[in-house]
Amino acid sequence: MSAPSFAAGLVAGMNLIQIFIHRFNEPLPEDKRPPAPSPPNMTLSYAIQANPALGWREIIIMAGLSVWALYAIITEILLG
Repeated sequence: MSAPSFAAGLVAGMNLIQIFIHRFNEPLPEDKRPPAPSPPNMTLSYAIQANPALGWREIIIMAGLSVWALYAIITEILLG
């Protein structure tokens, strides 16, 4: 397995984490909801704006994985 293909899968997986396993799953109060009908990405955007502190755990995990993937790509390029 090459590091670039693994990193590409990692980025795709991190997007899935961000979309489907996110902690913004509590219903929003009436005054913080987007106007109906709203697509899921707009509802998620409003939920993030209502309580942005919920996403820090995922952001830290994704940042750590991104740094590791970048390190793996660089070492693979340098070491051949």
